[in-house]
Amino acid sequence: MCGTDVGECAPGKQLCEAGAWGPCEGAVTPTEEQCNDRDDDCDGATDEGFQLGAPCDGADADLCSDDIVTCAGCSAGPNNVETCNGKDDNCNGTIDSDCDTGNCKPALLVTGSTPSNPNCVDFPVEKGATGVIEYPCGGGMVSAQLGSLTFSGNVVSGNVTLSATGTYAGIDGCTWQTSHSIKGTLPDGSLTYFYSEKPIAGMNCWQPCTETGTVQVNW
Repeated sequence: MCGTDVGECAPGKQLCEAGAWGPCEGAVTPTEEQCNDRDDDCDGATDEGFQLGAPCDGADADLCSDDIVTCAGCSAGPNNVETCNGKDDNCNGTIDSDCDTGNCKPALLVTGSTPSNPNCVDFPVEKGATGVIEYPCGGGMVSAQLGSLTFSGNVVSGNVTLSATGTYAGIDGCTWQTSHSIKGTLPDGSLTYFYSEKPIAGMNCWQPCTETGTVQVNW
């Protein structure tokens, strides 16, 4: 016998004539490896070189590589739809602002608050204050509650801009107008807060205060 019986190969017969071996006859010899669940090149491995099982993006609606390479091509995996959750569910590089289902309503937590002067007190938004922001799945007008304030604004491609105004009567006898803003990129999970004030009525008003802070977005 001659040749090999590994894989798709089969041995043949070889005759000895006049003290020398003749050609191997009837043997099935190796061929180029094909993706067919067979060991065509008879090296003991099946379908090597075709990256079978490697991740790929199949014929579905998302851009996620959650499918696998098969001999028939990339498998058709699930259609991952974008949901408001702070994640890029459909793997298109955009988080939530192009979502398919649900409105967005993450919680807010003030993680830092720094006044311009240590004598500044009684800010409407201080460290530890909580709230919530709510906006349409596809972006657009936004409402948010943080501490005692109601904000409004918009979300465009994940970038949020919110503002609120108010007035209060200070112990200095003046009436103050307050301005508040929240800005940042929602997918980053961290926003900035800024507060300023100015007197709108009264005499001998105290020095106006400002406040800067950080706001954590919790999905």
